[in-house]
Amino acid sequence: MWCLLPGDESYLFTLADGREWIFSAEAGCADWLDTFATILGLEAGTPGGTASELRFIDRSPTPYERGDGWECQHLNPLRIWSHPERPFRYLECPGTGENSVNDAIMMSEAISCFNAIHFSSGALPLHATLLAKEGKAVAIAAPGGTGKSTCAARVPPPWTALADDMALVIRDGAMKFHAHPLPTWSEIFMHGNTGLRWEAGRHVPLEAIYFLEQADHDGATPLGEGEAAISTYASSIQISHIHLSRLDPAAARDARRHLFENACTFAENVPAFRLRATRHGRFWEEIERSMESPGGR
Repeated sequence: MWCLLPGDESYLFTLADGREWIFSAEAGCADWLDTFATILGLEAGTPGGTASELRFIDRSPTPYERGDGWECQHLNPLRIWSHPERPFRYLECPGTGENSVNDAIMMSEAISCFNAIHFSSGALPLHATLLAKEGKAVAIAAPGGTGKSTCAARVPPPWTALADDMALVIRDGAMKFHAHPLPTWSEIFMHGNTGLRWEAGRHVPLEAIYFLEQADHDGATPLGEGEAAISTYASSIQISHIHLSRLDPAAARDARRHLFENACTFAENVPAFRLRATRHGRFWEEIERSMESPGGR
């Protein structure tokens, strides 16, 4: 049973598998949470009664809460307090409200922590652009500087770019995969909170993943499951490596194992392609053709 901090507003984040999360904050983080929720596109809401809760605080919990089974995970600069018998976690975000850069850093770190909570249940964060058409989506994954954002900016209607840097993939009970768009934190770091918004609570069925390469001609080639699994795992590590580096060695090994297993399961169920794209080509037509081919399953 969830229990809000007294008098605080809460925001509801419903994942594609139906799990509900409440984001709440004590007074010192309340304004920060309002901004965070606005960027994520979350709305104030009340869960159905089985939600988990992430409580944002700017100080350590009381000595009472630090004992009696409470465990602290140090993730400099954040700390997470959890208890095996409590449906909420404390996420300690120091210095919120001091300046916009620190606030954005805390938001980015908080999303990494939120992603990691779900590694053990099949979640995969991807370093990818998320493109949608007619209610379905594809991910275009690549390291920074390869052209993900360019693809997002160039894709024509009826395609639309939901995210250009990061997505969280959630597996439902029917072994279907759905993607949640997540913010491009580098834009907020560089330009501040200039009204950029994402719809993190929205999820779309993920039909395929494309691993982007710069080339002198456009084309898409199906990948086998082994190569797809390795490439998916690499994309997930790219977006998670800072968080993983702050875990203790045992926790980091467990997290990497979960991500690798999740990538293998993903590759068994979601078509994967190598996408070659030129600077001025029509890469989206290659995506459309590949999805209609036998390699698109």
